[in-house]
Amino acid sequence: DNCAGTIVTNTGELCYGAGVSGNFSYDFTVEDEYNCQYAGTSTVSVSCACSASASISGNASICGDGASSADLTFNIPTGIGPYILTYTDGTSNFTLNSATDGESVTIAPTSTTTYEIVSIEDVGGGCFGTFSGSAVITVNALPTITGTLNACIGLTTQLTGSGTPAAVSPWVSSNVAVASVDNTGLVTGVSAGTSVITYTDANGCDVDETVTVDPNVTPT
Repeated sequence: DNCAGTIVTNTGELCYGAGVSGNFSYDFTVEDEYNCQYAGTSTVSVSCACSASASISGNASICGDGASSADLTFNIPTGIGPYILTYTDGTSNFTLNSATDGESVTIAPTSTTTYEIVSIEDVGGGCFGTFSGSAVITVNALPTITGTLNACIGLTTQLTGSGTPAAVSPWVSSNVAVASVDNTGLVTGVSAGTSVITYTDANGCDVDETVTVDPNVTPT
């Protein structure tokens, strides 16, 4: 008799599907190469307490020039990825459909913004992990320059930058052959022409203004 035999069933665990936990029994029939059929029952324990644990990092300070950016990093040290990770800027949600540990995204907010994780889910759907932390991107206003933007050769004009100046080289002239500038913003006319004067504040944000040096006029 070729149909003599038994079937051994095992129990297992899943983390997949609609997120319903519990013990579920499945009836099945197996047919071998001799066309013998065997019926059996298997129990599967479905647990949706997934092991994924995500956090966010990336506190940074950028300038409000519309071009400065920063990176957010998502750390997922446990679990088996990839994952569907959703984060928010407090107004809109953004989704990474295949996130892994160390995933990084570049953002460029125009105002100070706090980013947080909304959810982390296995790619099969239904099993959600835990998450924590936040990242604050501080957007600093651009500085301004005030003062007279004209000078005569051999004479000076005092410029003033807003906020706290950078500790090193807060004032720079693009053309020292036309106009020089010291660390206090005092511009000296050297020769006729124009020079771009750049002021940088303590946040690393800068602003440009053009200084015109007028030629000396000989009285007639």
